[in-house]
Amino acid sequence: MKLAIPAKAVPYLLVTPLALVFLFFLVVPMMMVLVASFFDFNMTGLVPTLTLGNYIDLLTSRNTFALYLQTLKYALIVWAITLVLGSLLPISSPSTSVTRSLRSGSCCYARCRSGRRTSSG
Repeated sequence: MKLAIPAKAVPYLLVTPLALVFLFFLVVPMMMVLVASFFDFNMTGLVPTLTLGNYIDLLTSRNTFALYLQTLKYALIVWAITLVLGSLLPISSPSTSVTRSLRSGSCCYARCRSGRRTSSG
C-alpha cells in the first residue's frame, strides 16, 4: 500500500529534519543561556535565584563601554576600506562591460520595456 502525501505537505516534510537540527543545536542552547543569565552564580555554579544583577553589572561596566567603542571603531575602519576598494577596483579593472559603462558614464543595463537600449545605453 502506497502512502499518499498531500502536495502541500512535501515542502514541510523536506524542511523538518533541518528545522529539528536547528532547534536542537541552536535555539535550545540559546534559550538555556538566556535563562542562566538571570541566575546568580558563585565559584561552584549557578545559584537558582532570579536576579538582574548580571545585566546591571554588564551595562554599567567601563570595560563594556570601552569594548563597544573599540568594536564601533573597527566596524567603521572596515566599512571605509570596503567603500574605497569597492568603488575603485571595478573602475580600475578593464575587463568587464560594466566597467566600460561606468567609465563612460552610461549604464549598459538601462533598457526600455521593449528590450531595446535607451538613449543612455
